[in-house]
Amino acid sequence: MPVMTSVGSALAFVALLIVALVIMTAQGLATAQIAVTGTPPFAAIGAGFGVALRNVGAFLLFYLPLAVLALVVALVFILVAVLVGAMLSVISPMLAAVLVAPLSLLLVLLAYASMFTFFYHAWRDTLGSD
Repeated sequence: MPVMTSVGSALAFVALLIVALVIMTAQGLATAQIAVTGTPPFAAIGAGFGVALRNVGAFLLFYLPLAVLALVVALVFILVAVLVGAMLSVISPMLAAVLVAPLSLLLVLLAYASMFTFFYHAWRDTLGSD
């Protein structure tokens, strides 16, 4: 039996998604504030929430295309990894795992470094003059 969703649950999902994005943005900005200026953690978290709430529209305009782009890149990477893994598993199943696993780790590390770069630049533009 298919699960029927109501408009209320869809609105609740969107609201929770926006709250999660605000919290994630505040945490990233607070981390940058603490790392660069040595601000005490609770003060940095407060400043991060202030900036995230003031600029929620701008951050949403950044996050939405980024989420679509990340989905496309992930799908392409998964497709290529599965195809390469299938071709290499003909030679040896272990060969596929040995090649695909480090490339997956590299992709995650690049995403992590890009996230820190984004939050540093967002901090510099929003809180850097404090």
